[in-house]
Formats: sequence, structure tokens, C-alpha cells
Amino acid sequence: MTASLLNTLIALHQFSPLLVELVDYLAKSVFIFILVFSINKLFKELLDATTKHLLWSCLVFTIALIPLLPHVTLDGQSTANLDASIDIFSTTLLQDSSPSAATATEPKQAFLANWLPSPWLLILLPTLYLLTTLLISMLRVIVLSRQATLNTDLKLIVKIGLLRRKLNISRRVVLKFSDTVATPLSFGLIRPEIILPSNAKDLDNATLDSVLVHELSHIKRLDWLTVILAYIASSIAWFNPVLWYGLKRMRCIAEDACDDEVLRQGRSSAEYAHDLIEIAHRYKDAQELVHTQNIVAPGSFKHRIQ
Repeated sequence: MTASLLNTLIALHQFSPLLVELVDYLAKSVFIFILVFSINKLFKELLDATTKHLLWSCLVFTIALIPLLPHVTLDGQSTANLDASIDIFSTTLLQDSSPSAATATEPKQAFLANWLPSPWLLILLPTLYLLTTLLISMLRVIVLSRQATLNTDLKLIVKIGLLRRKLNISRRVVLKFSDTVATPLSFGLIRPEIILPSNAKDLDNATLDSVLVHELSHIKRLDWLTVILAYIASSIAWFNPVLWYGLKRMRCIAEDACDDEVLRQGRSSAEYAHDLIEIAHRYKDAQELVHTQNIVAPGSFKHRIQ
């Protein structure tokens, strides 16, 4: 029975050697997660939102690059050597086993090859779905941008210019209004845009300033780009929960960092909390797109007003 079990395990490994690398990859991911999580916990009061965001970004992109690094297991052994050791072990076992045991292994390998789907197929299909979701989200934003109305209010044009200089943003930022969007959003790298709901014009000047500073901070920090790259990395390794958690933390902490910028520009905590509550009330039905930031995102909103 033991020989039969070992033969089955060997057949599985020969059918899908990728399994060994996947387990090792997940183990390394957990190790990096524990390291970053511990740093955040130990230095929680000392680290600002920008530094925390950098830590979680490093986690996501380091884990994404692990498959491209030399294949070394956590115990320091090369995976190539590990595969060779398993091959030698399996050959020896089959030679030492009875002819009937060796013969019994062949049908098992044939059964696995005929009925189990390709491991690469199991990985690629969800990846294609997730990347298609990202592409659709980006196309939706392009459509929203084309349908939006360019701001022609001279006061707002001057306001955007002043805020850009305060935040040291050299790129020209386009402000638009739309009846379609349900929440303020910003996107773009070379020619970034901010699209506000049409009724944002009804906000008082101080609250509108808070919204604009928050969105301009996302543009300054390149959050649009980092979210896209992190989402692509998570889509490729969709089976790795550490990446998805890291992406979630990146998005939440990015909101904290932009909130901090609003406060640095002179808005008090109490006033800004009131701004967020008013914005959340106005845009409570807003849906977050895959690659854009939402100023009233449900996952991060509660602790930001406390």
C-alpha cells in the first residue's frame, strides 16, 4: 500500500512538476507577508501613510518578481536539484518495486494525463478573465472621459492651477464634469484628468477644495499606475491570496496618504471628516472601478472619519 501511494505521488509529480514550484512560491510569499505585516505592527505609530503604502507596494511587486528570480527553495536548495532528486528517487523506487507495481504506475500516469486539465490552462483562464476585467474598466473610463464636459469655469481653472503649484505637480491636469460618474475619480499618467459628478459644483468651496486636493494627491503619487501594475501582478498570480491582500492594503493606505495631504494643506481633522461624510452621503451609490481610486471607498471610509 505504501509503495502504491508513493507511486501515485511520483506520478502526480511527473504529470505536474509545477506543483512543487507553486507550493514553494506560496511559502516565500507568506514569509514576505509576515515580514511586512510585522514591520507595520511594530512601527505602526512611527510610520506615515506614504511609508506604509511603500511597504505594501514592495510586498506586491517583490512577490510578483519571485518567479523571475533564481529558483531556490526556502531551505537553500535549487529547485532544479530538487526535481533531479525526485526523478532519481522515482527511478530507484520503480526499479526496486515488483514488476506489477511498476506496471500499475503507467495506467495511473495515463489516467492523469487524459482526464486532468493542463496546469497551465487552469492558471491562464482566470488570468485572462481578470485582465479582461481590467481592460473593460479602462475602456469604461475612456468612454466616461469622452462623454464628460470640459470645465470652462475660470475660477476652477485658476483653483486647479494654484493647487497644482502647492502640491508641486508639473503636469497639466484636466478637470471635467459628468452626469454619468457617481463619485470623483482621477486617472492618467502623461495627461491626467479629474472627473467630478456634475452636482459637485454645488459643494461649498472648502469641501470642493478638499476633493480636488485629494484627487490631485492621487495624481502626484501615481496611484493610478501603481494600482494597474499591482492588479496585473495579482491577476497573473491570482491563486496567491497574499497578493490580493497586498493590493487591498495599497488601495486603502493610498486613501489615507491623500487624506494626510488634505490636512497638510490646512483643513482640520473635524472639517475634513465632515467633508467626507457629506461626500459619502452624496455619492453613496458609487461603484469602484478596478483601476481607479474612490474617495469614499467602503473598505477604507470608516476609519478615516474617526
